[in-house]
Amino acid sequence: MIEGDELKLGRELLISQREDFKRLAKEKRLVSHNSLPMDKWFLQPDERSFFKQNEDVQVGLWRSVSERIWARRLSNITTNTLGENTFLQWLSPFLDVSKIPNYPNYFTNDDWISFWYSEVKREALPREWVRWSFGFAQAFRKPTGGSLGDQQLSSHFTETDVIVTADKAMLQKLEEIRPFTKFDLPIPFHVSANMKGLKHLIEYIQNDNIIL
Repeated sequence: MIEGDELKLGRELLISQREDFKRLAKEKRLVSHNSLPMDKWFLQPDERSFFKQNEDVQVGLWRSVSERIWARRLSNITTNTLGENTFLQWLSPFLDVSKIPNYPNYFTNDDWISFWYSEVKREALPREWVRWSFGFAQAFRKPTGGSLGDQQLSSHFTETDVIVTADKAMLQKLEEIRPFTKFDLPIPFHVSANMKGLKHLIEYIQNDNIIL
């Protein structure tokens, strides 16, 4: 079950993806996510010092979305919310908020922006890339009650060998991001819904097609 800060992160990510889509569509730069290769969508330079100091750097949209999400969540951490803040629970063994310089304004400074916009490699943050690219493909489809859950599940693709689902749309989005992903993604296996799909899966496993 998706709840708490994980749910907030998923919602923020979906909203951010759709805001990017609406902006690009308004600028008539975007007809579909296939208008350009998925890894060729870049952030429009603005007045921040990073762009003035790095005029030739192209910043992938995934970097901008991830930076916004993490800056927002980390800047809201306080030492009094350990029981309420899922992010703090995850990071508390590794992160001492009291040692972050100029907290919470640190998340707007040049070091933070430079890390996200140019220093870190996509291969080092596979979940960030998968969440963004999956959400980018999803932004062009009509949202459903399962969209948020699909978005969150996609982050587990990086350590999954096989994905078994009756959801054709999820598998379609998985295949859309595969050509632009520099690491392994799961093998798709589509089954029918309900008992028919379960029987199909059991037969498939018994035939040694999937080794568990």
